[in-house]
Amino acid sequence: MPPADEIDVLRRKLAHADAVIAELRGVVADLRKQVEAQQAHIHRLVKITFGRGGERVEGPTLFDGMDLPAKEDPTPVEPSTPEAVPVAPPSAKRKGHGRRRKPTDLPRRREEIDLSDAEKVCACCGTARIRIGQVVSQRLDYQPMALFVRELVRPTYACRSCESQGLDPQIARADLPPEPIPRSGIGSGLLAHVIVSKLVDHLPLHRQESILARHGWDVRRSTLCDHLRACGHLLTPLYDLMRRRLLRSFAIHADDTPLVLLRPLRTTARPASAGGAGRTPPGAPTARQSVRVASWPIRGHDNDL
Repeated sequence: MPPADEIDVLRRKLAHADAVIAELRGVVADLRKQVEAQQAHIHRLVKITFGRGGERVEGPTLFDGMDLPAKEDPTPVEPSTPEAVPVAPPSAKRKGHGRRRKPTDLPRRREEIDLSDAEKVCACCGTARIRIGQVVSQRLDYQPMALFVRELVRPTYACRSCESQGLDPQIARADLPPEPIPRSGIGSGLLAHVIVSKLVDHLPLHRQESILARHGWDVRRSTLCDHLRACGHLLTPLYDLMRRRLLRSFAIHADDTPLVLLRPLRTTARPASAGGAGRTPPGAPTARQSVRVASWPIRGHDNDL
């Protein structure tokens, strides 16, 4: 059995070890709390910086709760006497955007809103009021596209004198005016609208089909395609003239864009547009080719130069 003094020493060491362990546990707990707080700050800072618009929050940052070094007070500097600086005159106040005026070149449709006969009578003496002026208010309006049937009436004439004598009555009537597509029953205005809607406004034919049906004309897309093809053949001389004038230009600016067809050929079609500059007015004819070569559009058009 160890002596009593050694037992006392061991007991004191054990008590000291227990105290050190308790102190270390407290330090570990404090460090754990600090780490969790810093992780929360980092998570909030990441949300503020990189989060979506709806996730960004206003609140404490990473440096909240930390002891930052105090800023040193700057050494006071005696203010120097400012020199006289010429003051620029205040600039004129810019006018607000406001409402723009109505275009003056648009047609006007006058609608007069007048008083009734009973309202024109003076409520004081009962005599009729006289007109002393007017107030005009303008409203910019829009009239949707309207389809209509244009009837071409051609009176027929005959000679009654020749008919009474048993001769040919000499029947005569005026000829029909030229039509873009004969015997199609479609006017030039409607054809121009379909062409401009497709090639200028980039409105596909299947959408035009539904728009025209909504306005009262039940037409198939294939019919519109046939009309466009016929108009293309009709406008071929104009296209050839544009191409000849383009190729006489001093410089030609060309651009080609790949185009995927509904029924693709063996090669992808590429519609190319070219514009001229120099001695002749600029033009922008387009053409389709199945290959992409640097010599186009000059290749194959040497006879036009």
